[in-house]
Amino acid sequence: MNFKLMCQIVLLSLLTLFIGCSDDNSSSPSLPDHPSMTISKPNVLLLSDKGTDKVEILSNVKWTSLKGSAASWLTVSPEGAEATSDLVVVTFTATDNTSPFERKAVVKFIQLNGSTVVDSVVVVQAPKLREPNRYRDSLALVSLYDATRGFDWRFKWNLEKPMETWTGVTLGAYKGELRVREIELSNRNLTGTLPAALENLTACTKFAIAVAFLEDQKLPDFFAGMPELTFLALVQCGVYGEIPESYYNKDWERLDLMDNGLSGRLSSKIGNWKKLKTLALSGNSFSGAIPEEIGGMESLQAIQLDNNKFTSLPQSIGDCKNLEYIHIGNNQLAGAIPSSIGKLQKLREIWLVQNKLNQPLPIELGNCTGLVDLGLSDNQISGVLPAFEKLVKLETFRMRRNQLTGEIPNSFATMKKLKNLVLDGNQLSGPIKGFLVNFEMLYLSNNQFSGALPAEFNSDKSGLLELYLNNNQLTGEFPQKLFKTPGLKDLNLDNNQFTGTLPTKSDDYGPALMELRLTNNKFSGEIPAALALTKELAFVCLSGNDFTGTIPGDFAANTKIGRLELSGNRLSGIIPQELLDCANWKNWSVEGRICPQQDGFVLSNCK
Repeated sequence: MNFKLMCQIVLLSLLTLFIGCSDDNSSSPSLPDHPSMTISKPNVLLLSDKGTDKVEILSNVKWTSLKGSAASWLTVSPEGAEATSDLVVVTFTATDNTSPFERKAVVKFIQLNGSTVVDSVVVVQAPKLREPNRYRDSLALVSLYDATRGFDWRFKWNLEKPMETWTGVTLGAYKGELRVREIELSNRNLTGTLPAALENLTACTKFAIAVAFLEDQKLPDFFAGMPELTFLALVQCGVYGEIPESYYNKDWERLDLMDNGLSGRLSSKIGNWKKLKTLALSGNSFSGAIPEEIGGMESLQAIQLDNNKFTSLPQSIGDCKNLEYIHIGNNQLAGAIPSSIGKLQKLREIWLVQNKLNQPLPIELGNCTGLVDLGLSDNQISGVLPAFEKLVKLETFRMRRNQLTGEIPNSFATMKKLKNLVLDGNQLSGPIKGFLVNFEMLYLSNNQFSGALPAEFNSDKSGLLELYLNNNQLTGEFPQKLFKTPGLKDLNLDNNQFTGTLPTKSDDYGPALMELRLTNNKFSGEIPAALALTKELAFVCLSGNDFTGTIPGDFAANTKIGRLELSGNRLSGIIPQELLDCANWKNWSVEGRICPQQDGFVLSNCK
């Protein structure tokens, strides 16, 4: 019983008591001046096959119902009420509607022993040929709307309008009817639970919700019972528990359950998913070995298992001939990368960063001729880099913070599409090779490279955007033309033994240069004003060199410079007043960034 009806019962009881006590000498109680009735809903929708529904009625008068002779298909029970102020549950029952048209009746409630119509209910029965499935779909969606507090949704539905107008709902033809085929409700502020009534969406092929706030919601079992559903996405919704056993017996095409609280091990029945193309379980707490049976997933194109606790990748992964993306970063994978991976000719991306892989790279990896992006950073992979001369489509190679040794293979020069080489934090050695100047992102810091940069680096025509050579054993004069590289944004040479001077003309610096780090080298000469006027420059770190002369006051005019480090040189004179007065001076003057200079050299107004 709803709250409104409860209030009406109380009021009508008081009214009846008042009427009964108002005139003890009356032979019969007088009728109310204003007959009234409260009905729980004014419209009743019945399915075509023996539909039934109920309403609750509360009235301050005795009443009877009148449906009209044309509505012989409809039964109303009870047909009236002999008492007032009592809650009456009225049931409407229809015979089967075999016609292609809906049937409609207006049931009137008339004051007993009178002709006054107190209220009425409109009863509609669905036609046989168009329904009842469309109505079942609508009722399932209304259940979803109510269970997830639709009144608080972004992009609310108007339940008084047809389903075609409800955003996120796609209808389509299915067995001669217009049915719900897809549901996409991402970022709608759904809060609550997913109702079991959703299983009535028997024509739905796709159900997708992202960024919802489901409460105490295990992964629902009923999705596995929806016969046409092949695409299920519940992303960042708060569902928890293990994957139900019934899910392993369903022909999914895409299963996306990322960023939830799911846990447990993947079942060996994973091999039943013969049609599955995308398995996305990243951001959960799954654990254990990835089952060998994954090799039976012959349609698999993408596997996304990042940020879990998986411990091993089986050799059978090589049997997934259609696989294009392997993303299993930030897990606990140990041992070696399966050599069978070399059989995956369609593979485009491998992302196994932040694991515990500790064996040399398999030579077979070089047979993945479709590979575009290889990410193996933050492991313990040892040995030398294989030639990989067949990886002609490779664009990005990331293996930072491993235990690689030896030199960068000359075969990398033939990989014309390779533009991003990230190998910092290893034990690589030997010279910096000339072909490396053709890369865009070159991260070789924290290794054991030695010698001078080759002549190819003395050019302002390279495509370098980011060059990190810091923390090596590099020597020789640094090529000045490299400062002029048009797209170069970041140049980090810290902690080497480079010599040379800085260019003195403003057009000798590339227009994109933002970060210049030369700390702890052997650069000399004066700090040119042209450097201070480089427009995009934000970081200037020149400490620990042999620069002489005074600090250019032009640094005060460059408001983008947030960090200026000049200590440990042979600068002298005074710090220009315009620097002391500029807004950035507080950031620059932190102890140790400008002063002190080398022994015997003083900036007289250092504080």
